[in-house]
Amino acid sequence: FFFSSRRRHTRYPLVTGVQTCALPICIQSRNTYNYVMDVEFHSPKSKQKTSHSRNVTLDLARGGAALIVLAGHLIESFNLLNDKNKSILSFLTTGGTAVLFFFLLSGFVLSINFNKEQKKWIFSRLIRLLPVYYATYLIPLILLLVFRNKVESIDFPNLRSILWCFFGSQSLSTEYILSLPNPPLWSLSVEIVFSLIFPIFMFISETALLIILFLCLPLLVNSNIPFLSYVPFFLVGIYLGRTQKWTLKPKSAKVLGLISIMGYYFIAYPFSSSNLFLIQFYKLVYLTLLLKVLSQIKAHERLESKSVFIGARSYSFYACQGPIIFGFQALYEHLGYHKRFIFVLLSAVTVALTTELCYPHVDRFALKMSRKWK
Repeated sequence: FFFSSRRRHTRYPLVTGVQTCALPICIQSRNTYNYVMDVEFHSPKSKQKTSHSRNVTLDLARGGAALIVLAGHLIESFNLLNDKNKSILSFLTTGGTAVLFFFLLSGFVLSINFNKEQKKWIFSRLIRLLPVYYATYLIPLILLLVFRNKVESIDFPNLRSILWCFFGSQSLSTEYILSLPNPPLWSLSVEIVFSLIFPIFMFISETALLIILFLCLPLLVNSNIPFLSYVPFFLVGIYLGRTQKWTLKPKSAKVLGLISIMGYYFIAYPFSSSNLFLIQFYKLVYLTLLLKVLSQIKAHERLESKSVFIGARSYSFYACQGPIIFGFQALYEHLGYHKRFIFVLLSAVTVALTTELCYPHVDRFALKMSRKWK
């Protein structure tokens, strides 16, 4: 009776017998979830992998955001948008807003899982980010160097651009933020740079954090240092993760979640305003509401394995897009409009296959190495 009763109050369903003696009793309320996004465990008696304390809804949202980014890159790179299909494809060209959601989600998840006693957090975080970053930058750079004479439309990056990207600092420069051969890595550069200052916001009070957030709002339209314009999104995510005061009933969360998703229409067709600050501020408010609602929606258990599959690969999936699309784009230049869809399909399939190659050999390796420093 002791073992069976204890097992019912733990988060470890695959553990049996005396193994439960070493586990903490964890009684969770109906509306409280844990948001560890990168943790998996193995049962000693089973080789089956199971997610541990993952938020299914946020995993699915992260995967969906990565797909929107891919769709936007494909549509823009292959010039698929015209007057006939503009009303349909405009929804899929909002990859920039999806990236902003990534920043918001990153601050939210990191703040929840942050341990103040972990002295080497920055080092652990960099180990988590850099292997995928370097793999998706250096390999395409070498290939670009080898084949640059065969494709005339490709300009090999200069030494300064390479150095900015090598240190992951291209988000600090307007000149090098979209450097070849992998322009989308600018957002990973934002993550890398912010990781260096993230612990500061975890040791200050919530009131001080809120004051800093309001003071940073004018940075939404910073044009000199691109990184600064994304700091408010991280700060809002951190504040939501640290406070977690506003809770919703399950039915209310689902209704608001549906309304929030439908509100994405106004992202594709933003209100008419020449004020860039108002547009960015609107996105910040909308994405904040969307994240808060999604974080409290408990998805069906049947979606758990799929969400883990999608969410875990979203980092590799995003990082691998740039060089592949860039490579196919250099080949389609003289093709007609309808033939471009062949390259779009080939690009999407190649991104998926490259992700499956990158995730187990690079991304998971980085994740395991980063855990050793926690």
